[in-house]
Amino acid sequence: MSLQQEIIRFVQELAISRTLLGNQGATRWAAGAIRALPTVLRTRSLAPADRAIGSQFKVHCLSTVFHMTDGDFGICREIIGHDCYRLRPLLGTLRTAIDLGSNCGVFTLAAAAFNPFCRIVAVEANPELAAVTVANMTANGFGGRVSVRNQLVGAPTVASIKALVAASPSMRLFNPTDAIRELGGCDFLKCDVEGAEHVLFSGDLSWLASVKRFAIEYHWSETDGIKLEKILASAGFRVERVPHRTLGYLYGVNHNL
Repeated sequence: MSLQQEIIRFVQELAISRTLLGNQGATRWAAGAIRALPTVLRTRSLAPADRAIGSQFKVHCLSTVFHMTDGDFGICREIIGHDCYRLRPLLGTLRTAIDLGSNCGVFTLAAAAFNPFCRIVAVEANPELAAVTVANMTANGFGGRVSVRNQLVGAPTVASIKALVAASPSMRLFNPTDAIRELGGCDFLKCDVEGAEHVLFSGDLSWLASVKRFAIEYHWSETDGIKLEKILASAGFRVERVPHRTLGYLYGVNHNL
């Protein structure tokens, strides 16, 4: 990416930050990027700007203001600012959703706010982040509609998840069939599980028959994304694959629902 492209990207992200944080917050975000400019240019990451916001902040999302008791603004830029999971076109239509890899709960917050009657199962392998998800749901009044589970999705694929499983050998494995049965269906499945999606979407996939839509962040390589796309298409979905830097997204709609 050229310097000119980096500048354009920074301006675009600054505009998103202003929408989400307001003028004062966006100024703080930009100042964080400028202070760490050599690092930003070397790594091509705006994480230093995101860290300048801190872990407690308010985010404006349409007519809603989220109170993040413990959050990551970079995730807010991605999920709310860029709408990377394409939630906004489904405003008011979702009754059930599953969030695999909830992290601090940004997707779940947005899904609950956009869909006032939606019940959600949020799953996170990291017990600290699962607790953060619970805290953010409670702080925003969504605790009654969200069930948070500290469970492993698929299989441990990266060092951080392997360490979590080693520290908690009794951690339960997420069962999609049980979650769908509990909700009575799944209008939307979001998945960002650091490569474990390749294990989750293997073997018996009959549970996918009850999933209307999905948005999956896939990992490792474009070849892996293409393989996953073919598997999901054979399970009855119309799939769109969108590469994004070193990973990508798969968006699917169930032909039969």
